[in-house]
Amino acid sequence: MGYTHYFPQSRDFTSEEWRQIKDGVRKVVAYSVEQGVKLQYEYNDARKVSITDKLIRFNGPDELGHETFYVSKIMTHNSWEDKTQPAFQFCKTARKPYDLAVCLSLLRIKAVAPDAIRLSSDGDWDAEWQASRTAYKELFEEEAPTFG
Repeated sequence: MGYTHYFPQSRDFTSEEWRQIKDGVRKVVAYSVEQGVKLQYEYNDARKVSITDKLIRFNGPDELGHETFYVSKIMTHNSWEDKTQPAFQFCKTARKPYDLAVCLSLLRIKAVAPDAIRLSSDGDWDAEWQASRTAYKELFEEEAPTFG
């Protein structure tokens, strides 16, 4: 499938969790841009990153983007999914620069609502996630949550 992060969602986020997640992702976006990572709405749509009361959505531009990172406050299943199971969520970044913002966002979501998503990745926790874990600690002044 390629270099992908998986985050099946098992429930809706509460209003307070979503507020904290949005605040965290805004911080992640600002940090990523400071690091030289270009972010926008979609790889071929230069509108700005979307952080709303319903969703978070971003990608890298053009060849710096791959699949769009998308998280919804309300758990949303694909039409083919068993509705009694967590909603299958994933983002294939192909190790492109916006991967930093995706990883940091996922870590923040996991920290705020640990039972709402199950986080896993094709990337190795001790190697490919090391830069994101270090940046997370710097940004949020706490250790990054782990996979699971």
